Amino acid sequence: MKFTDEQIAWLKQHKETPPMLLTPLFNQVFNDSRSKSSIVSFRKRHGLVMDCGHRGEFKKGQVPWNKGKSYRLIPASEFKKGSVPKNHRPLGSEQVDKDGYIMLKVAEPNKWMRKHRHIYQSAHGEVPKGHVIVFVDGNKRNFELSNLMMISCAENATFNIRGYSKLPSELQITARLKTKLDYELSKITGVIEGYFDHACKHNAGKPSRNKITNKQAA
Repeated sequence: MKFTDEQIAWLKQHKETPPMLLTPLFNQVFNDSRSKSSIVSFRKRHGLVMDCGHRGEFKKGQVPWNKGKSYRLIPASEFKKGSVPKNHRPLGSEQVDKDGYIMLKVAEPNKWMRKHRHIYQSAHGEVPKGHVIVFVDGNKRNFELSNLMMISCAENATFNIRGYSKLPSELQITARLKTKLDYELSKITGVIEGYFDHACKHNAGKPSRNKITNKQAA
């Protein structure tokens, strides 16, 4: 689409206006929809290129391009106060995180929580620090309250280190209970299996199988 004589004269008058500002201004004045590349190409073809030597500052005696003028962006492109972005997700929306867990939007503007943790907390209250909520049968899509268990991060790390997470669902239930029983017995007998507390803090590599007493640990 060719430029009219009026548009050409206007572009020459605004030769020193940066393209980023010139394009929306041009479209506003002439009720047009030219692209930035179209404006830039026209200016290059007609030698209407900004003087790069002045590094953006005004020359002595130069009149600012917007002196005495008041322009607004095209209404369709304005983001009005209270407007909702097109990518806004309503409360209750779900998405899958990188670990395969369902994430649930629980508050605005963008607060998300793992769905199974939210379900557990809604029924039992806040989860204490140092604890996690796990799926008893290992199925991340089974959100039955009876399938959700709160355990310490040490127990969970030990469960994974022992390779129990790779067991079939029907065996994971038993493995969860065994891990919890081992941990509770260690507190009663005063014997700590190194991997419990060590795994909670580091969660990397298999710790020593040697058992030490609380007295020795101190």
